[in-house]
Amino acid sequence: MIQKNSIAWVLLALCFMLIALGNIFIHEGIQSSLPPPPDFKIVSLSPALTEIAFLLGQGDKLAGVTRFCKYPAEAQSLPHVGGFYDVNLEMIAHINPQYVLITTSHHAHIPKLKELNIPYVQLDIDSPENIMNSILTLGSLFGVPEKAEEQVRLLREETERYTVPVTGLAAPKVLIIIGNDDKAGDYNKWYVVGGDSFYTPLLNRAGGINVVADSRAAYPILSPENIITLNPDIIIELIPGTRTAFNSLDTIVGRFPSFSMVAAVKNKRLYTLESDFLLIPGPRFNKILATFHDILHDANTGNTL
Repeated sequence: MIQKNSIAWVLLALCFMLIALGNIFIHEGIQSSLPPPPDFKIVSLSPALTEIAFLLGQGDKLAGVTRFCKYPAEAQSLPHVGGFYDVNLEMIAHINPQYVLITTSHHAHIPKLKELNIPYVQLDIDSPENIMNSILTLGSLFGVPEKAEEQVRLLREETERYTVPVTGLAAPKVLIIIGNDDKAGDYNKWYVVGGDSFYTPLLNRAGGINVVADSRAAYPILSPENIITLNPDIIIELIPGTRTAFNSLDTIVGRFPSFSMVAAVKNKRLYTLESDFLLIPGPRFNKILATFHDILHDANTGNTL
């Protein structure tokens, strides 16, 4: 005999489909407080969304993740359905999940998901606020809205602990580097954090100003000459823990003598941070905020963390 909760869940899922545009489910339409059926299966194509599922105690519902989903440790033992661009959609179809979790960066996969009739939920994780909204959305999807609300409350409290009150003092100008095009060995292209990025609101809360906040691109490309002209007070380079460690800030400073005039170089405020969580816009964003806070208010200049 089919349980009433299972029937209600099926009816609710049909309602989602009716209010959806294609297979894109409207976040505000997910209002379930019912537990999902016992065979409820999810595939996540985002490390951040995988983290959220575990944060909500729903890791056992994940039937597939990407090879980049490494946190928490339990995620590493789950079946891999590919990476970011090379997703094995046929494998996902074979898993036959109730939903595939994707982000706004996964637009290229949507036509094929529709073709294979694979339902998906697309979530925006491009800012700390949107990450918390996604936690609430997935809390409803997994049938644990109260737990999601509690996690968001805790995240907001932690955010406030690292938020620097606005004062009349000038905030330091910060440049955040996330990569470089060093194929030719000339280090003439540097990918940096722009104004419309996940990191800028965290930097602002920590008490800093993004020196390229006016850029319309989320991650613009700068030349060494651009960086010298901007003259940041602090330069932070984010390196994934999986990349071969080398201090590219030291490389660029040594290669371009004019960098000696940049305030961050003169005052020894260069920081190279090596950890994967720094490059994942997920529920650990307060850890990134705390790191920025410690750097901006570091009395011992010249540290490399």
